[in-house]
Parts: sequence; structure tokens; C-alpha cells
Amino acid sequence: MKNYDTQLKVQAYLDGELPEAEARQVEAWLAQDAELRDLLSELRCTRDALRANEPEVKLPVSNELYWSGIEQAIARAEAKPAPSDPALLERWVAWLRQYLAPAAAVAAVALLAVGVGRFLADNPARHYVEIINYSQDINISSFRSASENMFVVWLSRNETPAPAPAAEAEEMDWEEFYQ
Repeated sequence: MKNYDTQLKVQAYLDGELPEAEARQVEAWLAQDAELRDLLSELRCTRDALRANEPEVKLPVSNELYWSGIEQAIARAEAKPAPSDPALLERWVAWLRQYLAPAAAVAAVALLAVGVGRFLADNPARHYVEIINYSQDINISSFRSASENMFVVWLSRNETPAPAPAAEAEEMDWEEFYQ
């Protein structure tokens, strides 16, 4: 096959796009080269097949009316005020994400830290109750109020019966266990 430029010139010759001098040169090539004649024949068949099978589009209105409608639509679109710049909204949202979201997170952590700090701070108005069982027979409860500067201890008898001692567990045969 000939080079690409030669093929393009044969195609341009078929379409009638070459100046007279180049068209005569291509005709000379075609007279001498059977391969180029075959290419020209294939290109003609392809062109004819495309022309024969190309659907013809008929407009429901005349061309003038059709194009005037397009011109009117363009004029209406140009007359409308331009919508706000969508890029501006995108930049604003990006700024919010970049600066405001981390600032809100820091504020939330600070608020949480202050709340927990106030809850855990030593508050003199807070009262503490502690119950200790040193024995099964006596309950000891203590109450302390820092604001009243008061400390009270209650001793009371345990009314619930003590649990029965557990029966001694049988000694296990470990040799059977591991078999």
C-alpha cells in the first residue's frame, strides 16, 4: 500500500478537492498503479453506500422559521439575568469545610472539656456517702458534707443471715481429666 499522504490525495481527488495540477498528478498515478485504482474503487463504493443509506431529514417548518426560532431563543436567553456564579457557591462551601468545620470541632471539644471539668471539680456543696462492710454482722455507712463541715458514721446490725459455708469440693482426679 502506498503511503498515507498518497491515500489522502486519492480521497481528495475523489471528492473533487484538489487543484488541477495535483488532480492531473493523481490521474497519472492511477493510470500507472493498480493498487491506487483499487483504493479509488473502494472509496467510490463507500461514498455511494453512505449517500444511498443516509436518511433525509425534513423539518416540519421552513428553514427561515426554524432558524428565526433559534435566534429568538438565544435572544431570550441573553436577556435573562445571569444566574449566580456556581463556582462562588462551591468556593464558599469549600471555605466552610476547610475552616469552619475544624473550628466547630475544636469548640465542641472545648465545651465538652469545660463540662467534664465542672462535673469533676471539687464542689463543696457535694455530699459523699460511703458504705463499707467489714464484717458479716455489722454494716458501716459514712456520710460527709464539705459545705456543712459534717461527717457522720452509722453502725447497724446486719439482719440478713450469713450464707451457709460451701460444702467442701470433692478432690478431682486430674489424671482422668487430662485423658
